[in-house]
Amino acid sequence: SSGSGDTLPSGGSVSVRQIGMVGVSDVDTGGFSNNSSVVAFASFVEFDEAFEVAAEAADPFSLSIGVCTVWQGGGDPSGEPPSIEPEDPIDSRQISAGETLSITSNGSSYLNLARIAIGEDAVFYGSEEQPKPSPMADNLRLNIPGDVFPSFTDVPVATTRPIVFSSPGAGDVVRFDTTFEWEAGNDADVLVILDASSGNTYVSCITRDTGSFVFPDETRNEMGTGFFASEINATRFAFDLYVKGEAGLMVYSASTN
Repeated sequence: SSGSGDTLPSGGSVSVRQIGMVGVSDVDTGGFSNNSSVVAFASFVEFDEAFEVAAEAADPFSLSIGVCTVWQGGGDPSGEPPSIEPEDPIDSRQISAGETLSITSNGSSYLNLARIAIGEDAVFYGSEEQPKPSPMADNLRLNIPGDVFPSFTDVPVATTRPIVFSSPGAGDVVRFDTTFEWEAGNDADVLVILDASSGNTYVSCITRDTGSFVFPDETRNEMGTGFFASEINATRFAFDLYVKGEAGLMVYSASTN
């Protein structure tokens, strides 16, 4: 096992008792100028018993690529990052992974996440610094010093950048027959989530970062010819899972336009 842990074996499963999640996001931090900033967070959980994690957990969106969901009313079925949990509830608690987690860019300090304890069993990690300006830096690596949760070193974190559409243009409405075009990314592991709504009808799609997308025929039929959305929300998203002993580490990166 390398310092950064191993990826899950194809088609197999592993047994874990601890799960860590570290996320780096380029998000709209509000304000009048639609400022975007790069922020990070982390949390680590230990369960009373080990449970099996299937290899599919390392690629949770594999069956959803090219698929759209259309529904009525609020909420967003695709908006949450994946999580890994036991099938049946097992008692758990938040645990420490060391005092400070570091994320570097090209070997230089980029983001540091400090341990914040808010009670006996409540520990999470947040940045004590000002957020970094968008876009996200290149060649990110995560280092976890380790405590109850073990150390992980030099774990790659994918760089995601907000999508800039060349089509539809600014101010153009999104319809059932809209063709989306943007500059494709160069990372095959990065996916794109597209969300739009018209009145009470919502649509969410997951596709690869190929630079173009059209709604599938079945989705167009569900949306209806009267679908008009004034904007499209697009998120580039990458997810990786590493395992070291009985510890699973989920690392994700997301950038929203």
